[in-house]
Amino acid sequence: MSGAGPITSVSNGRVLRYSGPNFGFFPYVFVTAASYTQLCGNANADLGPTCGRPLGIVFDYAQNLLYIADAYFGLLVKRPSTYELAQIATSVEGVPFCFLNGLVVDPLSGIVYFTETSTVFQLRFIYVNILILFLIW
Repeated sequence: MSGAGPITSVSNGRVLRYSGPNFGFFPYVFVTAASYTQLCGNANADLGPTCGRPLGIVFDYAQNLLYIADAYFGLLVKRPSTYELAQIATSVEGVPFCFLNGLVVDPLSGIVYFTETSTVFQLRFIYVNILILFLIW
């Protein structure tokens, strides 16, 4: 990825890379096959379980790997030789992830650390549940 611009994600399951002012952002990798389709072309939160929602992105320069924490599909990795993602973790000790949101790679050990916003609520339900909590409180 030498010389590549910044990488970001959007709500339709796509990860974009910036290629300068003449080209702007272009799709770099898709979380799911559905992310390629017209179905995932809008920002409908209900499509998250189908299209994915990458929230955390980090590049491991030592191993030349792009790690992605997706709210619905868990921990993913993109190797430089392919444009497809490999799902490397969806649970810990048999407990499935519910809402991964961020990650970091230790540059010395290569260990990937990640965070989970909720072990109960998925992203698409979080705003409704927060609103209910405020109404009750």
